[in-house]
Amino acid sequence: LELEGAISPDQVASLPGVTGVETVTDHDGVRVLKAALGQGGRGQDALKAAFLGGLDVRRFELREPSLHDAFIDLTGDNPDQDQSVKPTGSEAAR
Repeated sequence: LELEGAISPDQVASLPGVTGVETVTDHDGVRVLKAALGQGGRGQDALKAAFLGGLDVRRFELREPSLHDAFIDLTGDNPDQDQSVKPTGSEAAR
């Protein structure tokens, strides 16, 4: 979920279904925020609450996670490391 407007991360975090918020850009108080929706969270519910709450939302985009996002979720932030096997002996010393 991506929102743009004169809105704060705290305002977006309080919307129904939102489990996390990241600031993508911030130019003179107009922010692009990326919000994660929890399981069962619906973008339409968050949008409705934003408008009913009077938030200054100028753009709202419900985006499906990319293949890259899914890969990072599955492998972690260090995909170059083999996370399926624990190193032992001399491998652990590297």
